[in-house]
Amino acid sequence: MSTNRKDIAWIYSVLGHPVRRRMVEMLGEGGHVGFSDFKSALNASVGTLYYHLDMLGDLITQNEKRKYVLTDQGRLALKLLGSSEAQLLSTMAEKREPSIGNYLRKILLPGWLFSAVSASPLKFIPEMLITVAFGAWLSVQTNLQLIMLFYNQAVATQMTFILSFIFSWLAIFGLVDIVTTLAFKRMGGDLSLLVGTALSQLPLLIFPGIVWVYRMFNWVFPVGWGAQILLFLLQGWTLGFLSTAVSFSKGLRVDKAALVSLTIMYVNIAYLVLFVLHI
Repeated sequence: MSTNRKDIAWIYSVLGHPVRRRMVEMLGEGGHVGFSDFKSALNASVGTLYYHLDMLGDLITQNEKRKYVLTDQGRLALKLLGSSEAQLLSTMAEKREPSIGNYLRKILLPGWLFSAVSASPLKFIPEMLITVAFGAWLSVQTNLQLIMLFYNQAVATQMTFILSFIFSWLAIFGLVDIVTTLAFKRMGGDLSLLVGTALSQLPLLIFPGIVWVYRMFNWVFPVGWGAQILLFLLQGWTLGFLSTAVSFSKGLRVDKAALVSLTIMYVNIAYLVLFVLHI
């Protein structure tokens, strides 16, 4: 089978993760491998394993017994794993200096964080509780009521602000679970998703944090286009966090997870229009 350098580079980029390389090697050794066999051999969570299977894409498929097997492209990838050209590409990739784009990706789509959450969600429960408690506290201090992904200036009791923040977090968790189940048939990873949806609120907390700092120093917060643009950017950053959390907890590629996050955003906007803004 003839291939060009572009094909080789693409296949190696897919196999850039050691877990995916090992999965292809296992398929090459055994011919067909079941999901549970992958899980036990790789010691990976369900969400993480689904994520890597999704990333392998056209390199693998399932036979009539629901076992995973290599496609023609997968067999080519297996050959390339041991080829000198693939090794050369690997060496070049390892020596390449990190680009600004890579740094930005790690900030906007922190796979390093949510991969760790997916692997051991119980370890991140304290961080989840601290995030929720801090977010609820900021809402009380600033009179900014969180409605999923949007803040609404309101006059209400402290308990209303606290419950609104908690319900917003749980609503996002529930909606993500429903959408991923209906659209992609992905179930499980609920604890990882619960923790991930809480941590995904971190960028959004910057906005009430800034408002609180202004009030601490008795400054007048500049309400206007500047504040709206800042909130819009932080909402986009939050969607990046949420997409990454969905990706690892439910085992979806980031582009599919982003569609889930955008769906949540549209549901949020519809709720605001119908029940809050009364337009």
